Amino acid sequence: MADRLAKYDIAQICTNGHVINNSHERFREFSVDYCTECGAKTTTECANCKTPIRGAYSGSMRTGYDRPAYCHNCGEPYPWTSAALAAAMEFATDLQQQIEREKFAEIIENLVKDSPSTSVAAAKLRGLMGSMKPYASEALRQILTGVVTEGAKRILWPSAGK
Repeated sequence: MADRLAKYDIAQICTNGHVINNSHERFREFSVDYCTECGAKTTTECANCKTPIRGAYSGSMRTGYDRPAYCHNCGEPYPWTSAALAAAMEFATDLQQQIEREKFAEIIENLVKDSPSTSVAAAKLRGLMGSMKPYASEALRQILTGVVTEGAKRILWPSAGK
């Protein structure tokens, strides 16, 4: 009986990825039009298909909320995911690493999707980051940390979870 009552609320997230309200329907008084952290416009739906962004799951014992990277309905990346991927690509281009841009793009793409290729992509990027200057490696970490999968994080930055 409880399963019938359980459902996802709608999340409100700014276009830079700051979670404003993971229970927009239930607690509208906490929703705002612009992010108080960065000033970006907030949204409650996928820009591509207009499906509401999944928020907190009511009727669950789970207390945390993980911001989604992709729309569960159409599979398109949310603006914060697209921006992180674009920033990582721009960063890599500026560094002029000894890797083809297309290969780097494939590595980055596999880090934000949980798939069999995720671990391989994380290992490849970790190797590349080892050859970067420390400031460059740290900048790339800051760009990617909010969008890569948990498994990729454990491979890329093993000491961060300790």
